[in-house]
Amino acid sequence: MKQISISLDGPLACIVEEMNNVLKSYSKCETCPVEATPGIVADALRFLVAAKAIHELAASDNAPQGEAAGGQPRVWPPGKLLYLLDFAVATYIVPQLDVLAGYVQVEGREGQAAQTLTEVVKKLRGWGLRASAELVEKLSQGFNVP
Repeated sequence: MKQISISLDGPLACIVEEMNNVLKSYSKCETCPVEATPGIVADALRFLVAAKAIHELAASDNAPQGEAAGGQPRVWPPGKLLYLLDFAVATYIVPQLDVLAGYVQVEGREGQAAQTLTEVVKKLRGWGLRASAELVEKLSQGFNVP
């Protein structure tokens, strides 16, 4: 079975773009648009780069740079990639949406803020980002997240 190396910057950019497109539909807050800004996305990418570097250091057993034993390229299992991507989004991106929890508290769970956040939850679940989706779901109920 041939394994391919996957870069996480492409999926992260797609996830953030989809989230930001949904968030643009909410227009009732003073700080609008609420969005994942480039600086925060850069922080998430730095985390992913550091995680990859740590993985390569831990996996190196005198193999040439970028290769595992036997000359095969080092490849992360898809589950680990998804976990790291989910962790980066949950840790860096989702807290930027916390301001909307206050609007949910004012508008109620049927208001526009809650509906917008519910759409973000659907996008995150579609990407398989369970932890991130759970945090946004809490926001959609009016709870703050760290």
